[in-house]
Amino acid sequence: MEYLKTIKVIILFFSGFVLSAQTNCGKENENGDAEMEVLAMRLCLSIDNNFGHDNAGEKIEDVFLAHLKITRNTPDYKSQILDLWNTYSNCFVCKTKSAIKPELRYPTHFLKRVVDFDMQAEVFDDFLLNDSEEFPIDVNAIEMVDGKGETLLDYLNKILSYPSEYKRDAGYEFEYFVAPNGIFYKGTVIKELREYLIEDYGAKKASEL
Repeated sequence: MEYLKTIKVIILFFSGFVLSAQTNCGKENENGDAEMEVLAMRLCLSIDNNFGHDNAGEKIEDVFLAHLKITRNTPDYKSQILDLWNTYSNCFVCKTKSAIKPELRYPTHFLKRVVDFDMQAEVFDDFLLNDSEEFPIDVNAIEMVDGKGETLLDYLNKILSYPSEYKRDAGYEFEYFVAPNGIFYKGTVIKELREYLIEDYGAKKASEL
């Protein structure tokens, strides 16, 4: 019996150690906020501030550059952004309500917030997901939602499980998936993003990690 208790304590210890390592978001400032959590807040604010702007991806890249104290003239600036993202991908969570779309879920990972804003073209195509070979970002950050792990792929699968509606525009029929909060997601965009993430970025469900 004592042996089993000892094993249980060891397992709990190492489980806590792994969880701590996974959620390490850098040193804390005087307010107790971790460095990467502050960066995440700025990234999420940039989504709100640049909604509807074609250069949103560039503006979000500016946030990373400002944090790293470098410019686009820095020879390896993309590598520095990539290293930062892949080291702390789990930390880039939008913890506050969106001012532009207050109906959106929060907290939520930054990548999911981009999807919720339908800014895939501006942020993903023009910046974060524009080259899987030269800029292979980690898309498998795990966020705990309702007590379960959820990756971006899990989130897209969830969207595709919502009831669908069809609308006509200029003679073309479009499929939309409607979330419980009333948000519409473009069927073709979500399906193409899901396929692209799996094939080019090795996207996985949380249960597969």
